[in-house]
Amino acid sequence: MKLPLLLALLSLAATVRSQDAPQFAKYQVSGTGCHVDLPGNPGEFELSLSEDSSEIYIGEVSHKDYLFAVIAVKFK
Repeated sequence: MKLPLLLALLSLAATVRSQDAPQFAKYQVSGTGCHVDLPGNPGEFELSLSEDSSEIYIGEVSHKDYLFAVIAVKFK
């Protein structure tokens, strides 16, 4: 009875350890006062203006096979 339980626990521990979850950190969106949590540094956010002159900030970062993107709007 002890051996199957021990094998099950070791298998569970190996499975949990093998998952590579990203570690998120907080990054500021270009001096707007807004912060986002991403798995890596997005670098400089791209700024564009909407039709009503609201500021649109776009940033992205990839982690493994995933792409994390942010669109932040500072309304006029």
